[in-house]
Amino acid sequence: MITPRATHLIVAARIKKGQFEEMGADILRWVEKDKDNILKTAKVELRFEEVRRMIAPEAASRLCCLYLAEDNKAGRSLVKSMLGRQVKILKVRIPAYIRLTKADPKWFERYWNEENDEYIKNYWLGEPSGSNTPAWEYLVEGMIEVDDPKMKTITQSGPHRKYLNKRGK
Repeated sequence: MITPRATHLIVAARIKKGQFEEMGADILRWVEKDKDNILKTAKVELRFEEVRRMIAPEAASRLCCLYLAEDNKAGRSLVKSMLGRQVKILKVRIPAYIRLTKADPKWFERYWNEENDEYIKNYWLGEPSGSNTPAWEYLVEGMIEVDDPKMKTITQSGPHRKYLNKRGK
């Protein structure tokens, strides 16, 4: 599976080569609407990856990880800010992983606004940003399992059921 972060890199490369038209109507609409953001995201992610390889090669890569947050108000707010207010937040557990990294995403935001490599170093070293309400993200190169009672309700009556019913399941 290609992560959203890696997708930005692929699309940015195709934009630079003028090859995004063949990627389909949905991608084309996204590119036309958000081209500058896609290119900047790719640039920032590549810089974060470059610095990670230099100072924290044991850390999970942002380009191929699963992103998790703590089950508290700050963690839920972080997830909603990234994915939208209507997102379903479920409790998970990590049965196996190769790499697990705890980072303060505020360093990423600061770098986005001011390209200072100290922000990237602080991110990879797991330094808190000094925020009054820290919200940690966990980068997991591994496997997660949903461990939440809400999952039963989602599997039994979620929107995917409409699709399954059409297929006779």
